[in-house]
Amino acid sequence: MPDLLPDTFATNLDIARGHTTCNECRPQLHHCGLCREPFLDTRNFFMEAILMESTFACPYKNKGCTEVSLGRLLKEHKYNCPYGPQIRWVPGTDTTCPENAVKGGHQNGIHLYIIRAPHAGSITPGKMFATAPVQGRAKGSLCWGGGEHLKSSYEVLVAPAETTKWIASSNGEVVSNAIIGGFAETGENLYIGRANWETNLVIGKIHPSHRCCYIPYGNELRFDNYEILVEVV
Repeated sequence: MPDLLPDTFATNLDIARGHTTCNECRPQLHHCGLCREPFLDTRNFFMEAILMESTFACPYKNKGCTEVSLGRLLKEHKYNCPYGPQIRWVPGTDTTCPENAVKGGHQNGIHLYIIRAPHAGSITPGKMFATAPVQGRAKGSLCWGGGEHLKSSYEVLVAPAETTKWIASSNGEVVSNAIIGGFAETGENLYIGRANWETNLVIGKIHPSHRCCYIPYGNELRFDNYEILVEVV
């Protein structure tokens, strides 16, 4: 069985009550090797609980990390491991903002950070205000289907300042070092873009097949010319 992390339990553990087949073996089998019953699309909570209390090496051990910790603690370590990737997505909420969160713009005088969140079968990049623009309003939002959708739970892009930069782009063009921000409900990759609107610089999503960048600003605004976030190589 391969190393498992807490944030992959739902997909890596078999997905079937009482069955303990791992994610690598599952595609090779049509029935459980023990009871011969078909697999069901349900989670194995019993094995998840066992793995939470089992010990695992850091997934970046091949890069030099020697950390070994309980499954329930390994997720937090992974997000902060100095041997991990410099550019990564970290869980965030309206009350938390991780260190090294990437600032990407401003709206009404408030800094904006880059986020992504699930929506209607997609994982869509969007914006997070440094402080809520309206008391009680969610800090995060993204655009989808013509509208702006508020999000109070999301992932925040974190990276050292020197590892990313913005470059001009247009008409859905994507360079090889562009940072993937998520994916559309069709499975197409979405990228991180930003565009000027009035006196603001607003973060949104680049949808290559739509040949544009969309930003959330009350609704979904379309721009054919914009900037795209890339990794410095």
